[in-house]
Amino acid sequence: MKTVGWVVGSLLVLVALAGIGIGMWHLGWFINKADTNKQSEIYNDSFQRQNALVSTLSKNVSDVSAIDVQIAQSDSPDVKVTLKAQRKAIVSQACETAGKLTGTITIPASNQAFIAKECP
Repeated sequence: MKTVGWVVGSLLVLVALAGIGIGMWHLGWFINKADTNKQSEIYNDSFQRQNALVSTLSKNVSDVSAIDVQIAQSDSPDVKVTLKAQRKAIVSQACETAGKLTGTITIPASNQAFIAKECP
């Protein structure tokens, strides 16, 4: 009878240790995920990242302006259709870029006007 008690007790200790080990493993994953999310947030808020996004947005706004001029000057309906498709794609990229801005850096007024007009 004494041996059965030791066996049952040992099994309970092993199960408890396994439970603690699995729990600690999950806790490690949780902490790692939180750390990764925080690092990503810090990176996205950094001045360099935001400055790069504003530069990309400015280039997209400039490209759209150039395409608008080409559309206005073109006499060919086929060319206009192609240019409008290109414009739509660049506006989509610009709006996606604008969505990544966190407000930690000043956006030029022309870019703000573009965002207000083109990005829903």
